[in-house]
Order: sequence, then structure tokens, then C-alpha cells
Amino acid sequence: MRIVIDHGCCIFEKLDSYRQELGLRDLVVQALFRRILITGEAVRSLLSRGLEEPAFATSRTFQELERDFRLVIADSSDTRARRLAAFLPVKGRRNFDKAPKNPDTLKFIQGNTAFFGWFRERSRSFREWLESEAFRDVAEELKQGPTLGHGFANQEEAFKEAGMANAYYLEYGGSSLFVHGNHVEHDFADANDTVIRLKAFAQRDPEETLPQLGRLTLALVDLYRLIWEDRDKPEYQEPVRFEDENCQTCEMDVLVALTARAISIFPNPVPPDST
Repeated sequence: MRIVIDHGCCIFEKLDSYRQELGLRDLVVQALFRRILITGEAVRSLLSRGLEEPAFATSRTFQELERDFRLVIADSSDTRARRLAAFLPVKGRRNFDKAPKNPDTLKFIQGNTAFFGWFRERSRSFREWLESEAFRDVAEELKQGPTLGHGFANQEEAFKEAGMANAYYLEYGGSSLFVHGNHVEHDFADANDTVIRLKAFAQRDPEETLPQLGRLTLALVDLYRLIWEDRDKPEYQEPVRFEDENCQTCEMDVLVALTARAISIFPNPVPPDST
């Protein structure tokens, strides 16, 4: 898994092109790719320490990033990319407008010079971001209602459009009660009429952690090829020599080799919907 993350960092360094005719699309793709790598590494790091539950919650964030990444790449314009980039300033601006209306919050802001300075500067940056020519049209659209940054009325529709219906129904939607790990039922290993036993702090069972790593690894490799092909790269890299468990060697594409290696290591990983 660490090799796959490092490989993604190398791809990130190579994909520094910017196609001006696509507006902000390429920049948003690169930003999402950066966040995908950071979040993937966070999941790997948590699982390596046996922290399965926060890793599970962070994996859900990874799926949201993967969904948005696929949606932006599928849009040849920069409309969806600009919507995603404007969503946080719209939401942040709305929250900052509400904060001073609460007497206790207003009193805290006025009595804390350092925080007041940060609050004012952050609010100003949101306003300038949204009033810029690049975001003015989508910002007005986002202000009108509860529509999410990806442009769909709900997460289910967005995942379907991104070709990730299976991920939504089997993982993302199924884990919705665990968004921030704040439901105590996840702390119980056994619970019946006579026994209540809490889980250990760390999960050391490979049968629980390896499948999650496998799914993450295959998703990353699939996204690597997606961004590479989006930049009109017909061939990924020079082929590599790959040796299977029977000591048979052959030459293959680097990403195919990484996929094959992941499948050989991780038990029953589920490939992404798009492959």
C-alpha cells in the first residue's frame, strides 16, 4: 500500500500541465488528486496502527473524493469543477453570517482579539473568492438552495453518475451511521442478554483490515490511470517485469502490475465499479 501511495505522489509531480482552454478544471483535478493521496495515506496509517474505526470513517471521505474526482474528469467544461471549488466558500460564508447573530458567540468574538482577526480575514477571503469572475455564476446558483457542491440533489444520484453505485449502496450508504464514529454500537464486540463486551482499542485481525486496504489500493490504481489518460498520455510508462507466484515472468504495464500485486496480497478486494 505504501508503494502505491508513493507511486501516486510521483504521478502528481509529473502532471503539472495546465490546459487553459478548460478553465479551472485541471487545477481542481490536481487539487482533488492531492487530497485523494493524503486521505489514502491517512487510511493506510490508521489501519497500520490497528485503528480500524477511524480508518473506516476516513475511507468514507475517500469515497466522496473519488466520486468528485470522477465527476470533474467526466465534465469536459469547468462548470462542475468551479461548483466544487465554490461550495466551501458559500457554506463558510453562510455560517459566518449566522455566527454573530448568536449573543454568546458575538461576545466571544468581540472579546478575543486574535480570533476576531482570523474570523474577519476568513470571511473577507470567502467573499472575494465568491465575487471573483470565475465563480460568480456558480456561487449564485449554490446560494439559492441546499444543492451539494457536486450539483446533484443527493449523494445517491452523485455516486450513480460517477459510476460508483455499488460503492454507494454497499459501503458509503451502508456506513452512513458511522460518519464520524459517534455511535456506541460500534464499540461493542458482543452484546446479548447476559454478556456485554467492548472491543479492544486496536484491531489486529488481518481478516478485518486487509480487505479494506485492498479496496483502497485498487481504487487508487484505477484513479491513477484515469488522471493519466485524462492528460492524453497514450502509454503509461515503460513496462516492468513481473514475477508471479509460480516464478513465471512477463512484461506488463506498471498499473496492471500494481493491480495484480494487490490482488495477490489482499484477500478478496473488490475492484472499483469502473473497471
